[in-house]
Amino acid sequence: MPKPASYVQPIHFEDFDGSQFERLVFAYHVRIQDWKSLEWYGQAGSDLGRDIWCVSRDEEAVCIQCVNRERLTFAKIRDDLSKVLSAANGIPYRFRIVTRSDVPASMRDKIKAHVRSKGVAECDIWSGKEFEEFLRHRAESLLKRFISGRVFPDAESELATFAQSAQSPSGGIFRQGIELTPDEAIIEGSSMIASYKANIQGVIGAKLPPLEIDPDSSDRGQELIATLLQPPNRFLIGPSGTTKTFHLHHLAVAMTKSDTELPIFVDAKSYVGSFYSHLRRCAAPFFAGDFDQLLKASAICQIRPVLLVDALNECPFKYLDELLTGLQEFSLQYGARLIGTSQVDPKLVGHLRSDLITMSLPREHEKHWIYSYHAGIPTNSDIKYLCAPFTNAYDLAIAGTCHSGQSSPSSRVDLYDRYVRRSLPNDASVISAFLRNIAGEMSRSFSLVMRRSEFERKAEHFLTEQQVRLSTLDDLMQCRLLDVSEGFVSFEHELLFDYFRAEHLIRQFPRVSDLSKELQRPRNQNLFEVVLPRFFDAGDIEDLLLTTSSIDSLCRVIEGKCGSYPKLILERQCEDLLQAALQDLPRINAKCESVRLEDGRNRFVRAVVENNRSWSLRDRHLCAVIARSLDLPEVKRQFLLLLDATERHLKEAVHLAARASNFRVPDRGSVNPSPLGDGRY
Repeated sequence: MPKPASYVQPIHFEDFDGSQFERLVFAYHVRIQDWKSLEWYGQAGSDLGRDIWCVSRDEEAVCIQCVNRERLTFAKIRDDLSKVLSAANGIPYRFRIVTRSDVPASMRDKIKAHVRSKGVAECDIWSGKEFEEFLRHRAESLLKRFISGRVFPDAESELATFAQSAQSPSGGIFRQGIELTPDEAIIEGSSMIASYKANIQGVIGAKLPPLEIDPDSSDRGQELIATLLQPPNRFLIGPSGTTKTFHLHHLAVAMTKSDTELPIFVDAKSYVGSFYSHLRRCAAPFFAGDFDQLLKASAICQIRPVLLVDALNECPFKYLDELLTGLQEFSLQYGARLIGTSQVDPKLVGHLRSDLITMSLPREHEKHWIYSYHAGIPTNSDIKYLCAPFTNAYDLAIAGTCHSGQSSPSSRVDLYDRYVRRSLPNDASVISAFLRNIAGEMSRSFSLVMRRSEFERKAEHFLTEQQVRLSTLDDLMQCRLLDVSEGFVSFEHELLFDYFRAEHLIRQFPRVSDLSKELQRPRNQNLFEVVLPRFFDAGDIEDLLLTTSSIDSLCRVIEGKCGSYPKLILERQCEDLLQAALQDLPRINAKCESVRLEDGRNRFVRAVVENNRSWSLRDRHLCAVIARSLDLPEVKRQFLLLLDATERHLKEAVHLAARASNFRVPDRGSVNPSPLGDGRY
């Protein structure tokens, strides 16, 4: 038996005449699909060559034109198609061209556009290299007979019988160059598949976050995986970060536990042509052997391949048709199923037609879970304020990973610093400066977006001034910080926009007194929590704390969500207020108000507190913060001390006032004053 190397060299189809080439094409199509009918189609070609007319089981007609020429020309296809369409069989669903020559992309596009303009739904073109690749994958034993000089019969029935008989009983599975017996092939194939699946579990499964159990979600978790394991083709549709790839990977791991299906990854984003070569690259991390042998193993072990196509919408546009053709051919040849992801409906047809499942962005509890997992912290951690700006799973994963660094972020700003550094391309300091300026301009114009043309013009000018390569602009437009559409550019999250606005404002007003005035402007009031963590001087922090009237913001400060220094200073201010109230008690006394009755006696109406301090609006804000911060030990201690002292002092003051007015002294236990009330009892 000749060594495999003797027939893995490139095939020179030019060494064979037109009829031999046609018979090889005919025999190949016999082997790849169970047709309802398959026959020669007259002498429609201008070179008196024959075409092939096939009708599939679902009644789709395919006309195959064999062109064994040095160069494929548009004129030939135009003339031959005209003859095909005017013949008795009418218009086919698909027009396929199989040629020995290379076919430039421009020629492919031109021919396909012309064919479709004539009412043909689908057109695909196989170059000599592509046809050879198909032969090696699906009909290697047939190819071997062809190049060894075996004469193929011409009659349709004889040629069909010959093509089927050429199928190797072992499925073409080899070990060390020796073709195995059928029983040996099944054992060897099962071993290959087991190794492949084990590697998927080890490479993908080991670092894959677990599925969250959510009984209320049918588009998430185990319920979605169970749906995807069912026979129809399906596509997960949704914007970036809706956990499409996450569930696709979980599906692959689930399939490794199945005896009926074999997951095969197809990364659409990195596709640059040559479908089967791309499959080999995608499989390389999981399979060390010849990928062709893995496919043959799945056939002989009767395990159905499932193409897992990720990010179809990100496939380079010039290669999209070629990728879809490859998926279609693979599905036909191997009986494969298709599961994919895309941000938009791919509108697939033919054997790629798929049911769509719409994915939504993570819900609040899911955001919390995703962030916690990647941060390596308990899911009951108080991180809602950190998760808030991140709307999709991808950004939450990055943010969580930033959290899990050497130290936890001391504030939301600290987390944004890490997130921005992780998201920016090279020249991060220059790009950050540019984004600060852009945020400042958007703020001045009261806009959340900028026209893309204006953004690119400003970016080019800024990068040129900074002597940074303009290709950095391409990296910037693709980073996670921006939302870029055809016409407009905006920041990915509104709070991220506020982050860069705050950074711009701090640099624009380096004096804290000036910065404080700016923060009190209505349009800048929401920047308080983003600006405050940047300062560490006690005086500066005290000035900045005066710029907000938001009780919620002040509560987040005292909770430590704006950094440790502001927390300590606001705690001290609250404690000082409680101490001042305690020291103010001796000044307070009570007075009894009464009315004279008809019989001349005085009737007690109420006791009124006198000399009580007039609390400022700022003091009232601090009182509200104190009331919501009694879980802080020192604040709680001083508050309870003040409460007890106030109760004692006011009861005594009321007692003295009653005696002075000749009223019966009330039971001291009936008075229940409030130290922060309006002074009436």
